[in-house]
Amino acid sequence: MNHTKHAMFIMIYRTLVKGQKHYIQPSVDVIIELIAKRHTTSIKRRWAFQCLHDLEAAGLINRQVRYVKNPDGGYKQIPSLISITLRGARKLFDQGVQGASNLAKEILGWIHAGDKRWPQYKNRLNMPAERTSEGGLIPIKNVFAAMGL
Repeated sequence: MNHTKHAMFIMIYRTLVKGQKHYIQPSVDVIIELIAKRHTTSIKRRWAFQCLHDLEAAGLINRQVRYVKNPDGGYKQIPSLISITLRGARKLFDQGVQGASNLAKEILGWIHAGDKRWPQYKNRLNMPAERTSEGGLIPIKNVFAAMGL
């Protein structure tokens, strides 16, 4: 993990602890401003998105993409919810970040209590294999009927 990704990871943790929630919802512009202020480094939007993607791919954070419906019927993306995973909390603890052990204990408490911090949405377009026909194709009317439309 390079310095920028580490700075972003620490910034997410500090903002999470300061807000006393299990998630944060800053825009990428706010993330860039906080990194510039706290870590005296400037990054571009594209690099910020890449760093978030790499942190998520490493299993250190979770992101929940969110949308809002516009009055005209379209959808607009709003800032994602970002949360640190148990793996991320352990990495922070290994790096000697103060308070990371408390975060890891909280996450373990959520896991043992069966608490689902992110809602799980079923993708209705991913159909099970048993619903397909021999050739792998099924009539479109059957697809819509299976989805309840």
